[in-house]
Amino acid sequence: MKLSKLSLAILATLNASAIYAETSTTQLSQVVVTANNTEQPLSSVTANTTIITAEEIAEKQYKTLDEALKQVPGIFITNQGGLGKQTTIFMRGETGKRILFLQDGVELNDPTSVGGTHVEALLLDDVERIEIIKGAQSSAWGSGAMAGVINIITKKPGQKAQATISAGSYGYQKLTTTLGAGNEKVDFVVNLTDVSSEGFTAIKDAHKSVDGYEADPYSQTDISFKMGINPTQNQRVQLFVKQSQYATNIDFGSSPSTDSPSTYQSQLRQLSYQARMGSFTPSFALQENTLESTYSKGKQTKVSTQVKMNYFNNQFATLFIDKKFLTNENNAKNNYDNLGFGLNNTNLFLKQKLILTQSLRSDEYDAYQDKVTGNLGAKFLFTNTISLAANMGTGYRAPSLAELSYASVPVYPETKESYDITLALLGLELTYFNSKIDREIDYDNSIGSYGSYTNFTGSSKYQGFEASYKINFGNIQTNAGFNYTAQTAKDDNNQWLARRPEQQAGLTLDNYSLNNTHLGLSTRYIGKVYDKANQAGAQVGEYFVTDLTADYQATQHVNVFAKVENLFNQDYTTAVAAYQADGVTPSYVYANGGTQLFVGVKGSL
Repeated sequence: MKLSKLSLAILATLNASAIYAETSTTQLSQVVVTANNTEQPLSSVTANTTIITAEEIAEKQYKTLDEALKQVPGIFITNQGGLGKQTTIFMRGETGKRILFLQDGVELNDPTSVGGTHVEALLLDDVERIEIIKGAQSSAWGSGAMAGVINIITKKPGQKAQATISAGSYGYQKLTTTLGAGNEKVDFVVNLTDVSSEGFTAIKDAHKSVDGYEADPYSQTDISFKMGINPTQNQRVQLFVKQSQYATNIDFGSSPSTDSPSTYQSQLRQLSYQARMGSFTPSFALQENTLESTYSKGKQTKVSTQVKMNYFNNQFATLFIDKKFLTNENNAKNNYDNLGFGLNNTNLFLKQKLILTQSLRSDEYDAYQDKVTGNLGAKFLFTNTISLAANMGTGYRAPSLAELSYASVPVYPETKESYDITLALLGLELTYFNSKIDREIDYDNSIGSYGSYTNFTGSSKYQGFEASYKINFGNIQTNAGFNYTAQTAKDDNNQWLARRPEQQAGLTLDNYSLNNTHLGLSTRYIGKVYDKANQAGAQVGEYFVTDLTADYQATQHVNVFAKVENLFNQDYTTAVAAYQADGVTPSYVYANGGTQLFVGVKGSL
């Protein structure tokens, strides 16, 4: 029997997909993640989880968290004018204040900010991997994890010495140094990043380039320190401290020439202890996140302990309890605390082909009604490259201190119900998700003289479809990746919520055919998206953005790299700053800076 050229091509593609998927599955099964608020192999996690590794961050030359997330299906990002400007991440249509952001388990969400987390301040120079867990995760992580969790894991202590210098468009300059050492008893790592840019105007005329406007500069300095002590082979005490501070100018209101200085600084501190005692792994952590911006000052303190227990064969459970204190230094009357406790359980049956997960958490508040949340998950591995998973759960989010400060009416917690189903097949992953939020908290301009945060009646509904596909073309030493998202995000009146794209897609290509050289291409498409609710205001979507990357390993210790962002100088915006009288035609929009070039060199020992 003769095969047509098309048949041969299809067979070759499926074979390449199977080989790539088999390799990827084998590698990822060895990755230990914290998706259920406890360490476990990724292969035993039923929740929809994406991992971005340090190697991917380096190859694609991501500078900030939002850059790294742009090729993740179900994620959409808005930015108000470049580096250091307000950035919002949407996960499956849900706004960033419903996403729990963590760094080594320390909560980054700012209780005194209406936006939730200062995503624009999250640099990636000390990052080992990023874990993105979608769906309601309140039963494992508590109040903030309604939409999902993004956990940033920093690099482990140990022998390392590295320095990176880079420069680019608009006077961009960056210096990063990393130094670590250790032995069996003690280890440490220190990371310093200093970055600055003359920048471009955050706001521009909707029909003009950024040329001719005053620049809005940006500077940021991060320093982190991690040290571990191993009193015995089965015990570890670890200290993690990180300080970040940045300053920038934002174009206040709707005028490109009206500057308003914006500053932000945070201090993360965590002292943790973990021991291994046969089938038991107890741990304890004391965490504090102090945050101060131009308009707010607050603190979040958390004490937590958990005990993981392996029982029978391939079964493990984790008991946990945590106490959290939220403080607004500028408005203490709204401060409150939260006690949470619960259980996570994972069962592996049929030679670890069937995975069942259950989690239950109770949250007690001194200011709100207590709440119990839960999750159920199941995954069946037909082969190493074919699986089917399903998850359902409930979520809960108490009002932030900022929302309470800007409320003239009582504000109550939001609740959520959600489920998703994922089929993985030879490198292809297909997911359907569906969620409903009751008593959604948002700002209502019609309340009082100036508006107020309030609970909207009824239910907001989010549903959609995600797809991703990875394949390796071994004969040309090229990896390819594709992702696609189609979604709806509507309120109780069946009206679209603002700034949610109907569709988006992405494509990545990475070629290694030249000796010691990597060449990369990344392009993404944003479909129709309206700046205002009910698909009103300007339609700011339907555009492509393409980036190019290249790096060359000159010697064993020296790597040179370059990146072109927005190769085709696409004049797009993710949000409108001001409208003309008709309320539809934008007069000013947030700028993207056009085509930009960055180059650098990295040395390591």
